[in-house]
Amino acid sequence: MTAPGTMRWKPVETGLGDEFVLGDALPMTGVWEQLAHDPNETVRAWTAERCTNPVIVAEMTKDKNPDVRAAAARNLYLDKAHFPALASDDEPHVVSALARRLDLDVRLFQDLATHPSPRVRACIASNPVVPCDVLHALAHDPDPLVRAKAAENIKLNDRDRIALLHDSEPRVRLSALVNKRIYAEQAMAAAFQLGIPWPEARSRCVLYPQTAAWLVMACDSDPEVRAACALMCTWEHILKRLLQDPDERVYKAALSNFLLDQNADAASEPLEHTTQAHKTQAISLDV
Repeated sequence: MTAPGTMRWKPVETGLGDEFVLGDALPMTGVWEQLAHDPNETVRAWTAERCTNPVIVAEMTKDKNPDVRAAAARNLYLDKAHFPALASDDEPHVVSALARRLDLDVRLFQDLATHPSPRVRACIASNPVVPCDVLHALAHDPDPLVRAKAAENIKLNDRDRIALLHDSEPRVRLSALVNKRIYAEQAMAAAFQLGIPWPEARSRCVLYPQTAAWLVMACDSDPEVRAACALMCTWEHILKRLLQDPDERVYKAALSNFLLDQNADAASEPLEHTTQAHKTQAISLDV
């Protein structure tokens, strides 16, 4: 049986034993070049990512297989002189691997932020060391995936983050909500709208920071966002409000919340016949 962490692939005639490419064990320096030219693409990709010889790594950035080039782009021993060539690679998969590196210079960050592939721009937006001005531009990107990744980045400035909390795309708003710098003012306004005393909500936010996100999600204009909150929320006060939501998707999600397990009989009634009274009775929580 293969040991945990061991790479597995269909055997090929390489002239090298499998003992050279097992788990995270590194082969001797003299074997790197042979592995770099192995006919098996999995072997070459493994080599491209782990090789400690900068010359061989640079050579592998020109491999015909994009997975191998992407692996070389992730290698910490790759000389920065080869970054521009990888940035112009025809495969977004390869450029995305480069975009995740933490040692890119400002010019390369700026260039990749305008790459035609949303996947590449999203990788730049999620990079923890992306320059603030580049992140600001990506927060206004036309692609929602890029905006969502920018919204999650803790470096995003407050003005852009607040704007993304009101983005037209639900997934962008959700990403902005999980950003650790969410404004207390947003949570306070949501608590007021839900009829929850702010001192109580504030204490809960201190103990459980995710409560701020639940508060804002519960007041979102999009029923899908409120439904997501209803399904995952861990605070009974918010859940009880969502059980009164006029949208069927929201209160059905609330009825599926694990906090209602103690009322499984009530929650198991046919949902298509659930009335306002059923929703009110489905949970017995002190507010």
